[in-house]
Amino acid sequence: MKEYTVNELGSVLACLNELYDRVKVVEPDTGCLCDAENGFAATSCTCNDEGRCLNCVGYQAVQHNAPTFKLQSENEQAYAVTAIPFRLEDRTLVLETWVNITGQAADWGHQADAMMRLVDQEQSYQVRDFLTGVYNRQYVEGYFAPRLPQMRKDGKTVLAVVVDVRHFKELGARYGAGVADQVLCYVPNWFRRCNMTDRFVARFHSDQFLLVSFVQGETLEKIRREAKDMYDEIGGSCVCGALNNKRVPVQLAMAAADLNETANGTWNELKELLFARLAEAKQADDEQVH
Repeated sequence: MKEYTVNELGSVLACLNELYDRVKVVEPDTGCLCDAENGFAATSCTCNDEGRCLNCVGYQAVQHNAPTFKLQSENEQAYAVTAIPFRLEDRTLVLETWVNITGQAADWGHQADAMMRLVDQEQSYQVRDFLTGVYNRQYVEGYFAPRLPQMRKDGKTVLAVVVDVRHFKELGARYGAGVADQVLCYVPNWFRRCNMTDRFVARFHSDQFLLVSFVQGETLEKIRREAKDMYDEIGGSCVCGALNNKRVPVQLAMAAADLNETANGTWNELKELLFARLAEAKQADDEQVH
């Protein structure tokens, strides 16, 4: 990761401002802009706890320690945005360069409108799993994870359940990839039935899903009970059209955790707790929510 002093970064920005339509220095965890005239201290936020971009390239760039790209629509303009992580003395920040590509899209108004719709769709696709249609890991770690410390500070309830499809490789080997894919769509669809404004389902790994709830007043015991009830409704099998509507077995391992069980209210802490309990559930080989 490139390292700069304040003076070096100021010189770099002066050059970049000649090349790009916008250049921003951003705090990846908060989304706040850093002001060059104030030693690059965070001065204003373009997003907050409720309004962070779904496809936040700044957070992704730091998580992967690599440049990250997205298309962004803003004020009826389309931009190509690249985010690059760097170190400024003892801080990790992100350098964003914005290029306005609206004029390249078309010479006629109706085509420009189509381009804007395409950009908006692209932003949605980046945070959706292509197979199941639920959110993906980028949504969890790029949008939701950065919000957790503030939600904890505000006293909000945040609960999560991790759902693992047991013996998934054996399932695919025995019945084929088509059946395995249908099971992967079948399982999160059950948990999507409880979707509401303050809940979402995401595919986190190939055969693992997250049910996240931040409904005020909900308890860990309640969400454990709901997850178990939904598992019982699945009934241990999935009817597969690829097998002429025959049933194939579906066994899940599930674990739940409360953000308040962590020391600092971070996603990494919550994830570690969730997957430690999931390991216990898989070892126990039962149908309880651990």
